[in-house]
Amino acid sequence: MKSEKSYRDILDNIRDGIYRLNCDGYFTFMNKALYTRLGFPKDQYYTIHFLDLIDQEYHEMARKNVQRVMSGENGIPYELKSKATDGKARIVEVQSSPIFEEGKVVGLLGISSDITERKHAEDSLFRAKKIESVGILAGGIAHDFNNLLAAILGYVDLAKSALHPSDKVYQNLEQAEKSCLQAAELTNRLITFSEGGEPLRKETFLAELFRESCDRILLGSDVRCNLFIPDDLWAVLIDEGQMKHVIHQLLMNAREAMPEGGVITVRAKNMVSSKQDDLFPDEEAYVQWSVTDHGIGIPEKNLSRIFDPYFTTKHRDSNKGMGLGLAICYSIVKRHDGTITVVSEPGLGSTFTVTLPASLPLGDVQKVLEGDIPAHDVTKSASTSKGKILVMDDEEFIRDLMEEMLSTLGYDVEVAKDGNEAVTLYMKAEESGQFFNLVVLDLTVRGGMGGEFAIRKILQINPHVKGIVASAYHNDPVLVNYQKYGFKGAIAKPFTMENLKNILNEVMSTHSESSASSSPS
Repeated sequence: MKSEKSYRDILDNIRDGIYRLNCDGYFTFMNKALYTRLGFPKDQYYTIHFLDLIDQEYHEMARKNVQRVMSGENGIPYELKSKATDGKARIVEVQSSPIFEEGKVVGLLGISSDITERKHAEDSLFRAKKIESVGILAGGIAHDFNNLLAAILGYVDLAKSALHPSDKVYQNLEQAEKSCLQAAELTNRLITFSEGGEPLRKETFLAELFRESCDRILLGSDVRCNLFIPDDLWAVLIDEGQMKHVIHQLLMNAREAMPEGGVITVRAKNMVSSKQDDLFPDEEAYVQWSVTDHGIGIPEKNLSRIFDPYFTTKHRDSNKGMGLGLAICYSIVKRHDGTITVVSEPGLGSTFTVTLPASLPLGDVQKVLEGDIPAHDVTKSASTSKGKILVMDDEEFIRDLMEEMLSTLGYDVEVAKDGNEAVTLYMKAEESGQFFNLVVLDLTVRGGMGGEFAIRKILQINPHVKGIVASAYHNDPVLVNYQKYGFKGAIAKPFTMENLKNILNEVMSTHSESSASSSPS
C-alpha cells in the first residue's frame, strides 16, 4: 500500500496528464494534472468514455489510434482538441501504449501533454513568416516603383498648377493623380509586411479619423454608424495613413457583413493597464477602440486564421480582393506596438478591438485622470516663409521635378546628384554668404554618398542646418527615426506638391533656432 501511494504521488506531481483506459475505452485512472485540466473532481472519471473528452472533429482519428493500441501495437503520437467541463478547448499531444497481463491486452496507458501555448506560438511565428515573405516580394520593387510614381505625380501636380480647375484637362489630371495615389497606397500596404518596416509616426487624435472614415466607407449604403468617442480621448503616436487603412478595412468588413443594412458601433476609451493585466502587463496608458457589427459573424473554425495572408471567406473577384486586408491590419497594429483581437458569434456579429499605446508619459497618467492635464488638439503653425533650398537626388528626373516644384512654391533651388556634391555646394554657399535655408537629401544614392552621411558632414559645417530626408524606402530606420540622424523632417516618395509644401512649412516654422550663419542676412 505504501509503495502504491508513493507511485500515485509521483504521478500526481508530473505536469503531463497520465491516464489508463480499459478495453471498452473508459478511464480507470487519471493523475492530478489531467483531472484538474479537464475540471473533474478526484476519482469521478470512471464513468467517462475517452471520446466524451474529444472534439467531434477528432473522433475518427482518436478511435483508430486507440484500436491500434488495443490490438497490441504502440500508438503513434498525434494531436487533437480536448474538451474540459467548462467548455474550453485545449490542444493536446497524445502518446499511448498497450498494457499486457499474461500476454493479453487489458487496457491502454497514455500521456496527454497540453501544447496549446506552444501551438499558438507556432501559429504566430508561421503567420509572421508568411507576412515576411510578402514583404520581401514587395520590398524588392518598392524603391524604383515609388521613384517613378514620384515623377508622375509631381509632373501631374505641376501641370494642374498651370490650369484652371474648370478646365477639362485639369479634371482629367485629377483622375490621373488619384490613380497615382492609389498605386502608392497599394505599394505602402505591401511594404508594411516587410521585416523592420516601421510606421512614420506622429501624434494624432483618432476622433476625426473615425468620423471621416465612417462618412467615406458607409456612403451610399444602408448601414449607419454610431460613434461613442469621448472628448478627452488621448492622442496616439501613429502613422496616420497606415492607421486610417486599419479603420477603413474594419469598417468595410463590418459593412459587408450586413448586406441588408444595419448599425456599426465604433467605441473608444482611455485605458491604464496594471501589472495584473495579462494582455498589457506594463503600467502604461492606452487608447482602445472597437468596431462592432451585427452581421453574419465568423465561424469558430476560421477565427484562428482570420489574420492570415490570403485567407478569405469571400469570392476572389474584382470587388472582394485577395484576402490581404486583415493580415495588413494585423501587421500595422503590431508595428505600432499594439494588439488587434476579434470576438465573433455566427448570426450575431463580430467585434474587432484595437489597443494602442497612448502618446502620454507614464508620470502624467494619473494627472490626466485627475483632470490636471486636459486632452488637447495638435495644432501646427503655418509658415509662408520662402528661401533657398538645396536638393540632392541621384535620379535626374527627380532633380528636375523637385527644381520645378520648389520654384513653383516660390523657393530658389540648387540641385546636386550625390552627397559629395551637396556638401561642396553647401560649403561654398556658407563661404560666399549665399546661405541655404533648408536641404532636402535623398537617402539612397547608387554608387555614391547618400543622405545619411551627407547630413553628418553638413552638420559639421552648420550644426543648425534644417535638413529633410526623402526616400522611396518607407521602412528605412533613417526615415522613421529621422531626428536621431540629424534631420528635422522626413518625406516618403511619392508625394504631392501639397505634401512637400506642408513639410517645408513645418520644418521652417518649427525649427526656427539657427546660428548666425544658418540664414541669409
